[in-house]
Amino acid sequence: KSKAAQLGVKRLMEMGIQPHIIACRAAAPATKKVRQKISVYTNVPLERVVSMHDCESIYMIPEQLRRAGTDRQVLELLALTDRADEKADQEHRREWEDFVRRITEASRKVTIGITGKYTALRDSYASIIKALEHAGTHLGTKVSIQWIDTTDLNGQNVPELLKNVQGIIVPGGFGIRGTQGKIACIEYARTHKLPFLGICLGFQMAVLEFARNVCGLSEANSTEIQPGCALPVIDILPEQKKIEGLGGNMRLGGQDID
Repeated sequence: KSKAAQLGVKRLMEMGIQPHIIACRAAAPATKKVRQKISVYTNVPLERVVSMHDCESIYMIPEQLRRAGTDRQVLELLALTDRADEKADQEHRREWEDFVRRITEASRKVTIGITGKYTALRDSYASIIKALEHAGTHLGTKVSIQWIDTTDLNGQNVPELLKNVQGIIVPGGFGIRGTQGKIACIEYARTHKLPFLGICLGFQMAVLEFARNVCGLSEANSTEIQPGCALPVIDILPEQKKIEGLGGNMRLGGQDID
């Protein structure tokens, strides 16, 4: 149906905005008839009304747009056609198509558990999701993610939750909530030789787990979790101790300790 799109563009035009290209978002490809209706109603040439339908991977969209001729339309609109390098364009396209082919033809599968306390808000781990996707593509492997909320985790329920993963990532975060669950996951990974990656707070929790369960320092802790603890194997940096709002206060470089 094109009526909603027509009305939306009409509102833009009423505000003095005339689109040059219209991308028709839909679950299925927008038919030529639908695109023609939108073209007539919006005064946008048909070749600049393109279908932007769902596809298997976001990385297939560039080729989808190229086949629709959108790249050439952009060059024409910006008067850059004479500066286009056809040879370089073909070379870059071959590289991109090889990348996409690796995604679609991945022959192996692996399940990675992400154990954190923000699992209900997946955008919190967007960089990790993309890193796994890119690494999997490079290795010809489809990576499935199992989300594990560490808030209520403990030594008793961890084995059941981690039994189907081939590796875990314990990401960063702030605050006390979920830290004991992270430590329980890390202990399971260490004792069961499960591949593990700790990032920021996740790696700090690995230090706590090792100190407590391997070094025998049962009271080992972080001053962020327990200020004034007896064995602070993780401490807040001196310049951060007066900071009240967490976030955006990371620091590079070594830190001398006693």
